[in-house]
Formats: sequence, structure tokens, C-alpha cells
Amino acid sequence: FSAGPDADAHPAVDGLPQDQAIAELKSVGLDVSRVEPVNDPEMAEDRVVATDPEAGTEVPPGTGVVLSVATGRVEVPDVTGLDIEEARRLLEDASLSVRELQQPSGDYEPGTVLHQTPTGIQPRFTTIERSVAIEPVTPEPPSPEPTTTEPETPTDEPTDGDTEEPTEDPEDPGAEE
Repeated sequence: FSAGPDADAHPAVDGLPQDQAIAELKSVGLDVSRVEPVNDPEMAEDRVVATDPEAGTEVPPGTGVVLSVATGRVEVPDVTGLDIEEARRLLEDASLSVRELQQPSGDYEPGTVLHQTPTGIQPRFTTIERSVAIEPVTPEPPSPEPTTTEPETPTDEPTDGDTEEPTEDPEDPGAEE
């Protein structure tokens, strides 16, 4: 199937900056009919990810080409509930960095992702913090205090309430006046 006598294969512009791709397509007589932003983990912002029709397709002059151009952002995959290694692979495949926080949990298998932040669409290379279950720390029961009984020894010290104060007797001739 041929697109006609004047048809040419349109050039590959994938990976080029949007402005350069448009200029190159126009230089061979093609138009850009639309630019569609796409979130692509492999391509830097403002770079062409794909074209429609695909590069190499024979098209007549004046054909409109749709450019898919990277936004520089990616969809953060939800890795909650996944094993730590599978979660790491998914996040790194999406061009995201990973920071791990450990969280003791008796409800989840150790190595299970409990929580992640941020979520949604984020710039490439954003650091995703994820909380990962670890074995809960069980405190050791306190050891009982040793009890020793020592025999009480009598003392000559008076105890509270048993002290006697000398009193002065007004009838006593030896008392001071």
C-alpha cells in the first residue's frame, strides 16, 4: 500500500525536543496536527515520546502528525501491600527514588510495604518514602526485684512520737527564774 506518488517516509523524531521535532517534520512537508502530553518515566520533559503515524510510515506531504511529548512527570505506582523488593523495582522502573522507613508491625509480614508518600503524578526522580513492616519489638519482662530480709536491730535513737522533752516545774527550787 502506497500513500501516493509524492509520499515519503516521515522521519524519526522520538527523543528530540518538541520544537526541534516540529521543525524537522515541517522541513519534509508534514504538519503537526496536535501535541499530546504524556507521563513517561523514560523520557525527559519536552522530549517526543512517540508520533502518530509512526516514524517510517509513508505519508503524503501536508499530513498531520500527532506528537506525544513527555511532561517530565510520572504516575507513582501504588506499592502498598507489596513485598519490599517488588515495590522497589516498580518505583525505580517509574524513574522514582526510594527512601525506606521501618515500622514495627505485628499485623503484617516483615518486608511488606505499609504506606507510601507521595502518591499520584509526581516529577521524575521524586523520592518516595515507604514504611516497611519489621518484626515488632517485644520488651523483655522486668525481672523481679530481689528481696532480702535483714533482721531489725534496736537503736537508741528515739522514733517520732516517742521523744520526751524536759519540762520545767514551777515548784522546783532549782529551776531558773
